[in-house]
Amino acid sequence: MVIEDLLALNPASSRRNVMLGLDFDADGTLVGWDLGEMGLGSLPESFCGLQLSQSLNLCGNQLTRLPELFGELRVGGDLNLCSNRLSSLPSGFGAIQVGGSLDLNSNKLARLPEGFNAVHVGGDLNLNSNELLSLPPLFGRVQVGGSLSLSLNKLSTLPESIGDVQVGGSFDLSYNQLSALPTTFGQIQVGASLVLSVNRLSTLPSGFGELQVGGDLLLRMNKLSSWPAELPHLRGSMHK
Repeated sequence: MVIEDLLALNPASSRRNVMLGLDFDADGTLVGWDLGEMGLGSLPESFCGLQLSQSLNLCGNQLTRLPELFGELRVGGDLNLCSNRLSSLPSGFGAIQVGGSLDLNSNKLARLPEGFNAVHVGGDLNLNSNELLSLPPLFGRVQVGGSLSLSLNKLSTLPESIGDVQVGGSFDLSYNQLSALPTTFGQIQVGASLVLSVNRLSTLPSGFGELQVGGDLLLRMNKLSSWPAELPHLRGSMHK
């Protein structure tokens, strides 16, 4: 049913290639699907009922939107939506559960839905190379087991909830347009590196020295006139 619906919406896509991407277990249950670079422009609503124990690859297509119920997907492995043409995500996207990494890199996202903070990702969350101007008020509550990447966007401010960020990997905010950080920023917990390089920061907020960072703190290519007197105890290095 899902295959027929998908091909009906994308008649130029090859049935053979779509079928070749299917991955079944020994019992004949669909566990993964590789639909990368298939020329897909749309996904049917029936697609949202998939429950895959492994990965779903939709990278390198021409998707401009996702079905409204896309958040009902359950993916045990990675969900790859990179290099499409998505300018927005459906309002219910935050309900999605991904056991591995969620990759939204290299789209055209200008904003995220208000409920995005409910996203649950066991691996990395990659939002690099989009057009994000701001983040939802509660974004800092996203549940990310690996790294959180927001590099190469157009962020000029961050919500106060950013202080709630807890990631096991790195947190990358480089190559944005941040001129200031919220007072809550010092509350974040990062297991690896914190990258703030190539922004417009001229000062750092009070409480910045309370940061808990397991790796390097990178602040290169900002406009800082002075280095804070108190800085967190880091396992790695601090790079101004």
